[in-house]
Amino acid sequence: MSLSNGGKWFTEFCNIQKPYICTFATFSESDETPTTQSTPDSTTTDGCVDQIASCQQYLNECSDPDYQPMLYKFCRKTCNLCSQCMDSDPQCPVMAASGFCTNPAYQDKWKDCAKTCKLC
Repeated sequence: MSLSNGGKWFTEFCNIQKPYICTFATFSESDETPTTQSTPDSTTTDGCVDQIASCQQYLNECSDPDYQPMLYKFCRKTCNLCSQCMDSDPQCPVMAASGFCTNPAYQDKWKDCAKTCKLC
């Protein structure tokens, strides 16, 4: 299984996310719509969750650096990425250079740039 452009659920997800994320990567057409609802097998007490139900299909990509930013965002529990300090947004360095990490207006989004903003 690999990431592909134009996946079914990702097309829907792009409508609510930053446009540049939509050009970064998507999951395949057969994947399910993303969900923020947790299931017993996708949640831990420390808040580490998978955001899509099909993360098990991406186990082989979990250690691939090209896939990690997207898997960090959607499959943290399955890929064992909960304790790693990473950015889930590929634009973090650009945003940080513009003051993103120190602007309180963006505080609720700082977690997306945990590494760049030195939060971990």
